[in-house]
Amino acid sequence: RQFFAGQAGLQGETATVRETSLTHSFCQHVTTSAAPLIVPDAYRNPVVSTNRAIQDLSVRAYLGVPLLTAQGDAVGALCSISDGTREWTNEDLSVLQSLGQLVMTEITLRTYVRENQRAQAAAEPANKAKSEFLANMSHEIRTPMSAILGYADILARNETDPDNLELVET
Repeated sequence: RQFFAGQAGLQGETATVRETSLTHSFCQHVTTSAAPLIVPDAYRNPVVSTNRAIQDLSVRAYLGVPLLTAQGDAVGALCSISDGTREWTNEDLSVLQSLGQLVMTEITLRTYVRENQRAQAAAEPANKAKSEFLANMSHEIRTPMSAILGYADILARNETDPDNLELVET
């Protein structure tokens, strides 16, 4: 299927449902080839001349560019369509490619944010366990340390006061 993440100008059920089957998709050719598709007149283009979008959605002219990841994989297409024939210019293509790069930048940023949120959520139990462990260890160490510090204080006082020296026989 093809899903319209954003659209302007579609009418009827397609505009509401925001998707069609691939029988109504010119974009599938862009995604499959990872290359732009320029169609001034769909009736005369052998790649799309039998596509049902021509009749059902009144698509006559089409310009589509792939949405490419940093690795060069096409994850979708950005397109412009017209219900009349149209000679697409190099400037039209350039503008659509620039918009496609902006879309991919936004997708990449949202993906990083989502992954970061998942990583933080996954790390939260470990962070909580670490904090609990340190609190417990601090308590467990504090008790014997109090005794050790007390004995050290007694030893320090005995060392400075020769009259308090006690001999312990073993």
